[in-house]
Amino acid sequence: MLIYDISRPLNNFIETYPGDPEFRLSYLQTIEEGSPFSLSSFSMSSHTGTHIDAPSHFLSGGLTIDELPLSLLMGTAVLIQTTQEYIDAQTLEESNIPKNTSRLLIGTKNPRFKGMTIAGAKWIMGKTINLVGIDRLSIEEPDTETFPIHKYLLSNHILLIEGLKLDAVPADTYDLICLPLPISSAEAAPVRAVLTKNVVKNGK
Repeated sequence: MLIYDISRPLNNFIETYPGDPEFRLSYLQTIEEGSPFSLSSFSMSSHTGTHIDAPSHFLSGGLTIDELPLSLLMGTAVLIQTTQEYIDAQTLEESNIPKNTSRLLIGTKNPRFKGMTIAGAKWIMGKTINLVGIDRLSIEEPDTETFPIHKYLLSNHILLIEGLKLDAVPADTYDLICLPLPISSAEAAPVRAVLTKNVVKNGK
């Protein structure tokens, strides 16, 4: 079985969304300093690294992280890789996404990548997709002040995973496991996300 860890490691150097608190890990005590055990503490934004946006991130009264059905976060997922500057309807249409796809992951290989367009979000809404993941800290254009893609997708019951690590994973169909910490009332939470795929050997 192939296993791809598609979560970004959390450390004191990880990139954060502009304006968000930085990740900080510190040790309160260590074995090396004579304590009976080591003890660490960390602080972070709920949108640090690989994370899930719950509907309540943008929608008043929307579901919070602890209310999300775990069945949405486990199961078959399709990964596409694109070199386009935008994820628009044409890019998605030309990506040969199988019918009945419910979880779509998007790797972006263009260093000038700008984000998803409303046309792209509407294309997704017209399909059976109920979860979208991307390998950027945000699915929006960098300078947005209105966050239209988040609002459109989340209001249509489509969950968002951001900050995935997909650069070394080939486009294909996989099994996704992406579980957030069950933080009560949170509008987002870090996740450990993995893709798995059974490998057929010797025709078996």
